[in-house]
Parts: sequence; C-alpha cells; structure tokens
Amino acid sequence: NFDRKLKESEKKYRSLFENSLAGIFRFRPKGPFLVANSAFAIMLGFKSVEELLDSVINADAQIFAASETWPQTIENLKYNNIIMGHETFVYGRDGQRLRLSLQLTGLDPIDDGGFIDGVAIDVTDRHEAEENLQASMSMLHQIVDKLSDPLMLTDLEHNIILANQTMRAVLGLEDNIAGEFCYLFTPPDRTNWQLAYNSMIEKTESSELIGKLTEKDCYRRISLTPYRGAQCEIIGIIYLAVPAPKSIWPKRAKRS
Repeated sequence: NFDRKLKESEKKYRSLFENSLAGIFRFRPKGPFLVANSAFAIMLGFKSVEELLDSVINADAQIFAASETWPQTIENLKYNNIIMGHETFVYGRDGQRLRLSLQLTGLDPIDDGGFIDGVAIDVTDRHEAEENLQASMSMLHQIVDKLSDPLMLTDLEHNIILANQTMRAVLGLEDNIAGEFCYLFTPPDRTNWQLAYNSMIEKTESSELIGKLTEKDCYRRISLTPYRGAQCEIIGIIYLAVPAPKSIWPKRAKRS
C-alpha cells in the first residue's frame, strides 16, 4: 500500500515536471545541467532535453554568461539559499540572448559539490514590448512637446500630468509642473470651463469653450477630450487650445 502511494506520488510529480509551462532545471555551478524539463529545453532553443543535457558542459559559461551579474548571483545564493523573481539574460542554443525570470534555490553548500534548482519563465517578449513602448512614448512625448498649440493632460481631479512646451510657456510653468488646471483659468472663464467639463463627463465626448488660459493670454478655442483607460473608462482629460478668431470672442472682449 505504501509502495503504491509512493509510485502514484512519483507519477504525479513526473507529470507536473514534464508538463509544466515553466522551465525547471537543476545544475552544478560551473558544471552541466543534471535535470531539465522539456519547457526549459525548448525555451533555450534545444530540440529535446537530451540535446540540452548533452550539449551543455558548463552552464555558467554556456548559458548564464550572458549576464554580467551572474557571478554575484551565485555568490548571493551561498548566503541566501533562495532568490526569487530574478531577471537575467541567458544565451540560447544558437547564441541568441533571452531574458528569463528565475527562482533559484541553492541545495547543499553550492561551492562544495552542491547544486542549484531553478524555475524559469521566458520574459523576453514582455521585456522587448516594454522597451518598444518606452521608446514609442518617448517619441510621442517629443512630438507632443514640439506642437505649436498648447496641449495638456490632467487627471479627473484636474492635476496636471503632462503639458507640452507651448502650454508650459503660456501658463508660466517649469518643467516639473504641478498644480490644478482649473485655477489657471482667468476668473470670468472658470464657469465656462466647469460647464464644458461637466458636459464632457455627462456625455462622455469632447466639449469646448472659448476663454483665456491666463489673463495675458489670447482668447482660445479650448477643447476637452476624454482620455480613457484600458477598460474604456475616462481617467483623464486632454486639453488642446488653439487661437480663436475674433468673431467668436466673448462679448466682454469686444467692449475692452
């Protein structure tokens, strides 16, 4: 009965090991992989576990040498025994660089015949996507910053999140902007701004007003456009201000 339960337990463990989507492996520092599952072999570009075990004589030199901090990682394991969520570069079968998120556990003194167990998740695509997004956002920010018309993004509490160079110049703001946008309207236009803001929130579509951003500013047609989050909910407002033709200036402007 005990033997049967032991065999069933081993069978379940083997199934989890072999069918796991995460890479699972064991290796000796400066030595070969002792154990690996199919997910880890495929992750590194090998056709099979057997090819991985036969090809890698020194995991540190052949796989983990892509990480400049790998020696320090091994040193940390000597004292901490476990490292979780450690992202590092590794070399694949054909020399390509991959980025893995690792959980490492040092068993026995790893500098005295011990070995390291690891669980790996390939985060290469996610990392590249994040880098591409950052590059795109940087490019977008540069484009927006050079627009000739004032443009600004605020949250729903009217705190300024981003303002381009023209808007900052009009409002007299430094690069490290701070404050509430509604207080930057001239007093006669704050009521119109509140009406435009309420209309945008109620109808969930763009609205506009004619007004000045500051007392010394010219009259502008100021649009308020909803800025939406991942679930399409409104999380902010995009302001774009363009000079307004005199024909639509408020009456008070004509009398002055």
